Order: sequence, then structure tokens, then C-alpha cells
Amino acid sequence: MRAMASVAWITLTFFLYHGLFLALLTMWSLHRQQQIVNFFMGIKIPAQYLPYATIALWFLINRGSVYAILDMVYGFGAAHLYYYLSVDLPSQGSPNYIPTPQLVYRFFGQPQQVRANGASGSNSINERPGGGHYWGARGRTLG
Repeated sequence: MRAMASVAWITLTFFLYHGLFLALLTMWSLHRQQQIVNFFMGIKIPAQYLPYATIALWFLINRGSVYAILDMVYGFGAAHLYYYLSVDLPSQGSPNYIPTPQLVYRFFGQPQQVRANGASGSNSINERPGGGHYWGARGRTLG
């Protein structure tokens, strides 16, 4: 907490919620790189480019102010560092330097494996091939 407060004080970014948002977005996109997502005004892009597009859009919204995107860049860098230390290095045989605390597993359970198409969990009979839930052949009309 002191480290975040000191970085925020030195760089004059007192609210790091944009950084937290971009860190979560970056982690999501790193796990689902080939998934196509809708961005601004219906533009479809691969999920791996979503953090870059978000930073560019925020840069344009703030009229080119570099200081407005600094906290987003911090979140982007922190997410990549976390991904490298917790996913890339352990997949190459190194130890996991940032393990998830057991308290988190007790509260939320074990994580599901993410498949290559971006869907998670197991193939159940109620699941559609592209992900989501199959609610039956017919729906009920309103009115």
C-alpha cells in the first residue's frame, strides 16, 4: 500500500482506478487472446489488442494528455509483470513467484481451465459450442 501511495504521489496520479481497470482488462485479454470482442461503436478487434485500444481511446478523450493515461500505463505494466511471473515462468518450469493465497481458493473454489476458444468449464449438455447456456429450443414471447 505504501508503494502504491508513493508512486501515486511522485507521479501525481492520486486515483489509480483507471490503472486497476486496465490491469483487469489486460489480464482478461491475455487469457483470451484470439477471442473477437466489440470495442467502441461496434468495432470488432481481437482481445489481445483491447488494452492498447482502450489506452488510445482514453488518450484521445483527454485531448492528448500524457498525464491522463499514466495510471492506465501503470496498470498495464503491472498486469504484464504479474502474467509473466505467475503464468509464463511457471509454464517454462520455474516456480510460481506470486502464488494465489489459499484463502482465495476457500472463498471462490478452484479456477476453471480456459479453453482455446475462450470458453471455460466443462462441456456440459446445457452448454452451447461457442459458450453460454442453452435454454431450450423455444423461448416464450412477451405480451
